[in-house]
Amino acid sequence: MKYINYLTILIVMCFSCNNIDHPYSNKTQIVHSILNKVGQNFKDKYDLEISGFTLSGGKKGYDTIGIDFDKRGILSKNEGRKIIVECLNDLLNEINSNSELQPYLFLRPFSIKNIRVTILILDADGKLIYYPSIEIIGARNGHISYLAKSMEDEYKFVSLGKETFEEAVKIVESQI
Repeated sequence: MKYINYLTILIVMCFSCNNIDHPYSNKTQIVHSILNKVGQNFKDKYDLEISGFTLSGGKKGYDTIGIDFDKRGILSKNEGRKIIVECLNDLLNEINSNSELQPYLFLRPFSIKNIRVTILILDADGKLIYYPSIEIIGARNGHISYLAKSMEDEYKFVSLGKETFEEAVKIVESQI
């Protein structure tokens, strides 16, 4: 009886895994291709290294797509803002202009609220940096946040500001 229970659990697990997005599925390959293209462009232009991807959604398609980067060398808020705004625009353009991906998107066209970009900033030697330097620039749900690691507690962050994507675009455009 004990073995029958284990066998039943194993069979249920195998059949329930059929609905999981296999890492080599067509839609995953398409998204990874787009993210790798954008990532390579930003590696060449700003020396950013891809550190991860974000894909979330359900059976009806992806509702969030994102990319994470590591950057060696301190960035000012203005430098980071310029990079993340450009990355968000490029990623959004690549997603919305890819006809193969469209059937796999929950919302069409994707908006800035559907993309995530995070840049982890390290010192020149690849070590963590602390307040007052920006350690993380993150874009989520149409907002961009600037965070510094607390000197008192390495597990806490200090907010150095938050703005909407539209506000960030205006600031970048005013600095050109």
